[in-house]
Amino acid sequence: MARRASSSRARDNAATELIVEGVNGTVVERADPQAIADAIVRIDEAGLALRESTARWFAENTEELSLESSLKAVLDVYAEPASSARR
Repeated sequence: MARRASSSRARDNAATELIVEGVNGTVVERADPQAIADAIVRIDEAGLALRESTARWFAENTEELSLESSLKAVLDVYAEPASSARR
């Protein structure tokens, strides 16, 4: 089985909103080599349990994270009348 645990480089990375700490990966607080190495070690030490919870998380969120869902969300915003979009 492929390792599906994620590590996001730093908190200012847009991918961090997809990471649920300890469920599908870890977020590195600082973009420096030691912090990144520490995150890799945490993911490795979490082992199979993290890989399995990551697979569950992706299965549960597949539809919401799909291209079709993303495009629909964008189109929905553009379809709103200008007055309601400026709330």
